[in-house]
Amino acid sequence: MKNKKKQKRWTVIFIGDNRQLGTFDITETIVIIFLLVIFSLASVAFVAYLLDNQKRNLAREALSQDLELTQDLLSSKNKKNLELVANIKTLEDRLTATARKDIEVVKKTPPPPPKKEELVVDTVEEPPPPEVTTADISDFQARRRGNDVLSYNFKVTNADPDNAPVAGYTFAILKPDPGEPSSWVSNPKTTLVNGMPQYFKTGEYFSINRYKTTRGRFEKLSGLNSLTIITILVFSNDGKLILKRDYKI
Repeated sequence: MKNKKKQKRWTVIFIGDNRQLGTFDITETIVIIFLLVIFSLASVAFVAYLLDNQKRNLAREALSQDLELTQDLLSSKNKKNLELVANIKTLEDRLTATARKDIEVVKKTPPPPPKKEELVVDTVEEPPPPEVTTADISDFQARRRGNDVLSYNFKVTNADPDNAPVAGYTFAILKPDPGEPSSWVSNPKTTLVNGMPQYFKTGEYFSINRYKTTRGRFEKLSGLNSLTIITILVFSNDGKLILKRDYKI
């Protein structure tokens, strides 16, 4: 029979107070087992670290997706709020225009004609009352800047007898005195038909409780010095001309 290979062995001696307390034998097998235990523990710790790191990455991705979804929802709600505000503004303008039409219809409805059976007595007719306007112009100013630029500004003020909000459009018409409508110029630019804007909604929009300052300028016009009159036109929100005012410059 072959002799078994002898294992390596180490002896640990414990000494205390100048005398031997005991000994402990360490074999090669024990060392291998100890190293295997250390390696196993290290492997388990490394695997646990990898699993924990993967779990954290998954959690971060889930939080990032939730954040993006929340931002999209907030953006959608803000957009809907803006659309709602615009719709409310449009409804208010329509209600205001409808109320103006109703008032105008009531004011312009003529009295019923007298019955044929009644005796009509001749009376002196009184002049009709002046038409009530809901807007006015104040603080008009115009300045020439060189030979081809003319700037102007004015205030559109609320003249509604009930102090209700007023909305509409304004135009400034620059023209000679006298002169044909073909030589007139509009600001904002629009097509003029017999001296009046063809499309009133191309004017400068205003919606006021008290007043609004409007500014504009005419420039790069040939013969600007011969244009000496600015006419300010104010249209209601439904296109009715409610004010016309001439200014000499």
